Amino acid sequence: MRALPASIVAALCALTQVGHAAPGDDDATDAAVFAGVTGATEANVRANPAALLNLLPGVHLYAISTGSLEQIAIARRQIDPDTGEISSAGTVTDRVMGAGLTLGVAWRRPALLVAIQAALHPPTETIDDPAVAYHTRGSRSRRIDVVSAAVGLRPLRWLYVGVSGTAAYYQRVLRYAHDTALEAGTDPTRGIDSDCGGAPCGYDNPVARELWTIEVEPSSLVEASSTSITLAVMAELPRGLLIAVAAEDLFSLTQTGVGTATIVSAPRDGGAVVRGEAVIRQRPPQVVRIGGRGALRYHLDAVAELRWRRLARAEPLDVRIHGIDVAAHGVAELEPWARGIDDAVAFEIGVEQTERGRPWRLGARLGYDTGATAPARLSARAPWARQLTAAVGAQFRYQRWTVQLGYRLDVQLATSTGVGAFDPRDRVSCVDAGYDYDLPACATVRAGYGMASAIGDYQRLTHHARLALAVGF
Repeated sequence: MRALPASIVAALCALTQVGHAAPGDDDATDAAVFAGVTGATEANVRANPAALLNLLPGVHLYAISTGSLEQIAIARRQIDPDTGEISSAGTVTDRVMGAGLTLGVAWRRPALLVAIQAALHPPTETIDDPAVAYHTRGSRSRRIDVVSAAVGLRPLRWLYVGVSGTAAYYQRVLRYAHDTALEAGTDPTRGIDSDCGGAPCGYDNPVARELWTIEVEPSSLVEASSTSITLAVMAELPRGLLIAVAAEDLFSLTQTGVGTATIVSAPRDGGAVVRGEAVIRQRPPQVVRIGGRGALRYHLDAVAELRWRRLARAEPLDVRIHGIDVAAHGVAELEPWARGIDDAVAFEIGVEQTERGRPWRLGARLGYDTGATAPARLSARAPWARQLTAAVGAQFRYQRWTVQLGYRLDVQLATSTGVGAFDPRDRVSCVDAGYDYDLPACATVRAGYGMASAIGDYQRLTHHARLALAVGF
């Protein structure tokens, strides 16, 4: 089967433009009121297909739209190449925004559920500012679930099981810069002490800045690495207590994207454009969701959910560049692209009104997320430290129609990197030592951290909106 036609991909991508930046999250379900791992919502086709067995019997047509706005502020610091002193380097403020859309149909019988859907996820996007160009110039990745199919069974009165499979199409764009002076160490001709417009280049000099753009996508839609499986089980215990466990992206293989690399030489080298071929390999993250739901007084349900996002398995990216032109330009074939992300855990608790035959109900959640990036590894390419979350939602039901509205706010307070893991002095030491394999600084370079500094204080606010519309027959 051929790859997804470029015209279809372009049309789908045009709907999302840019997007939020929380890796491993599912905007349609995670921390959303009335959704989550125990929610009787069509959004759970991928997150927990077993929970769909609590939908009303019949056929459900549904559409779920999500949008996000992420605001980022970085109070930057810089390192003096001669003294090692750290000083202020100004503040970067930027934002990214985007949207996603899910369309599907679900058929529910007393002990059987079948559903199929397609989803356009909001892209994971980073900011684009010259001050942080060595880490990102607006890199982004996007996942399109071309088709997801789910089956749920109720073998016992109290037991629900479900499985879903997804064929996805991934696109990735890496845009960043290389500091050609830093990469030459203290070489008098090309290094940090060489001439850049009449003064020593030092670190982060625009005259020595080389611009990279890498764009890849799967070579075929039917690749095994483009498919994923979710397994789920939910139990209904005495007093109506629901306990659910779901594991997403099980058995997933390393994803391989192929495409092009475009390199614009530094101004001091003439600014020539060099093109080559690119391959990016990455293991996708996995998500495990555990949740509970039980009745309280006053027609309220208490909900709790724990999400373990196995993100460290996706670190770092394996970036390979080849071709006659890039070889002549002296480009290294292999480049580890480190983001510094680790496994992340999120926990939420909340209350939701039961339906009780009323046309409307309300709900709210509070939560805490450990974040995907340790403070020392924060950078503009991965600014995701620990955060607090709050969400509210409302549902209105009229005859066959159901409308849900939701809003969630993620608050990341100022988090300092300290000296940080991205230290340009490691690159200089490694280059000057002739890339000595046993040198600790060279181990840092091999891991992708010996590059421009990312020292600073990082703050982030993310606003999520969710609109779900369903009609039952």
